[in-house]
Amino acid sequence: MACRSDLVAKRMAGASDDLTVEQVAEELGRSGSTVRGWLAAAEFPNAFKLNRREWRIPISDVRTLLDRQRPQATSRPEAPRVQIYEDTG
Repeated sequence: MACRSDLVAKRMAGASDDLTVEQVAEELGRSGSTVRGWLAAAEFPNAFKLNRREWRIPISDVRTLLDRQRPQATSRPEAPRVQIYEDTG
């Protein structure tokens, strides 16, 4: 299995934009079974099997998955400020 720096170098050199299950798992810090679960759930709509055996996942699908999983910035109403007064009486 290639290390992260090798994958990045290959992508920058114009190598294939498709990743294996193992490469996606390594890049995202997940297990191969998690990535295969995402494939079963159609999280990578453009993924395909090479020779009816090995999955290939487009980098664009991985980016899309990451974008969907990122928490969206929401504006929260400011919490009411409460003052506590000590009873001196």
